[in-house]
Amino acid sequence: MIEMNRKGEAIRCLSQLIKISEKDSINNSLCIQALQMPENDKLDNSSSEEYDVTTLIKYLQKQQDIPLNTICQLELYYLPMLKNVIIPPICFETRLANDPCFSVRRYNLCLK
Repeated sequence: MIEMNRKGEAIRCLSQLIKISEKDSINNSLCIQALQMPENDKLDNSSSEEYDVTTLIKYLQKQQDIPLNTICQLELYYLPMLKNVIIPPICFETRLANDPCFSVRRYNLCLK
């Protein structure tokens, strides 16, 4: 699905794979790639798609080998979805707390 630019389908497939398989067999880079794909296959923010996106983000948050910045960017991009299903953007909050420059840039963006 990723090669065919089908973002929604790729996210749905990976979410199902996370639910039914052993977590060690999931390719983290595929999850990241699917979430970072351009909006060719527009997500409609339905509750099932929110669930699939948040399933992938929760899975990635638990992985130790993914850079904090990568997860932070995903959490920021999908923040409205995370807020709807009450999943904390753990990495984004950590970065805000630990990186004053990052916090100031985000604050300035809010004021524009």
